[in-house]
Amino acid sequence: MCCSRGHLSCKECIFENILAQKKETQRQQRQQERRRALVAEEMRQREAAVRQAEIERFERSQTSVVDLTVGDAALGTAETKVIDGK
Repeated sequence: MCCSRGHLSCKECIFENILAQKKETQRQQRQQERRRALVAEEMRQREAAVRQAEIERFERSQTSVVDLTVGDAALGTAETKVIDGK
C-alpha cells in the first residue's frame, strides 16, 4: 500500500484505512439490521392480515342471515328475523 505522500507503508495511513473500513463495516451492519427489522415488521403485518381474514371468514361461516317472513300476507305485514347459526 502506498500513501498519498509516497510512503510504501505509513502507519498513519494504515490506521486511517483500518478505521475507514471499520466505520464502513459498522454502517453496513446498521443498514442490514434496519432491513431485517423492516422485513420482520412486514411479516408481522402479513400474519396479522391473514389472521384477520381467517377471523372474518370464520365469523361469516358461523353467522348466517336468513329472511323469514312472518305475518299476515293479506295485511302486508312482514317481519325479518336474524338467526346466528347457534
